[in-house]
Amino acid sequence: MKRLGAAIVLSLLAWPAAAAEPGRDLRLCYEDQVEWSWIRPAQGLDSGYVLLQMVKAKLGLNFDYVGLPWKRCLSEMQEGHVDGAVGASFVAERQVMGAYPTDAQGRPDPTRRLAMNGYHLYVPKGSDLGWDGQHFSNLHGPIATIVGYSIIEQLKASGATVYEMGGGENQTLGLFQLTIGGHAQAAAMITAGGDAVLHNHPEIAAQMVKYPVPLAEKPYYLMFSHQRVEADPALTERIWSAMAEVRDTPEYVAALQAERGQ
Repeated sequence: MKRLGAAIVLSLLAWPAAAAEPGRDLRLCYEDQVEWSWIRPAQGLDSGYVLLQMVKAKLGLNFDYVGLPWKRCLSEMQEGHVDGAVGASFVAERQVMGAYPTDAQGRPDPTRRLAMNGYHLYVPKGSDLGWDGQHFSNLHGPIATIVGYSIIEQLKASGATVYEMGGGENQTLGLFQLTIGGHAQAAAMITAGGDAVLHNHPEIAAQMVKYPVPLAEKPYYLMFSHQRVEADPALTERIWSAMAEVRDTPEYVAALQAERGQ
């Protein structure tokens, strides 16, 4: 972690930071989990933290982060109580809640993403559950995930009964404990969060493994509320575009490699 912190500091010092301006404070919510987060460094994982740090330095912004259960985070954005939500995959129905960065055709623009991530199944060792990328085999129990997660509809469409776990900052760990306790056949978790549990809890890693075939892999975005976009469309576009610009710099590449422990 010291190496990561030093790499980010050096990258920010090398970056031509803009002076902060009035009206450049943005209140952003994120899913507050003890095990992992989009807005904290996560060694070995691309959490988006490095990119956010460098974008706000480049543009002279201040991000005020608010940790909330994910479903509430999206609701707070929709109501305009926060300016945006950190780490949202594209779901068409979410467009009523807020705005994604789009390309010239109005489609979500992955070049202006926060990070690439996805979902994996985490199963008890010795489990006979199978997943070939499209279909389950030996599915005879519910799959647990967190309420509000985009993977829920995919799981249901594939024939799974889904146990949706409610709020709380220990949801990620709770999914694994629920599965170990026999209340679910597997846990479906954002890969960064699931991997963090296995890394942080050897007692869990001794009993559960990540299924090798991912459920989904996709870009995750910084969404903005419609209220924020309407109030300052130039700023929101500039932030999204800065994500693509920063990602192509040597400073970002070096800091991200340090985050991943490379």
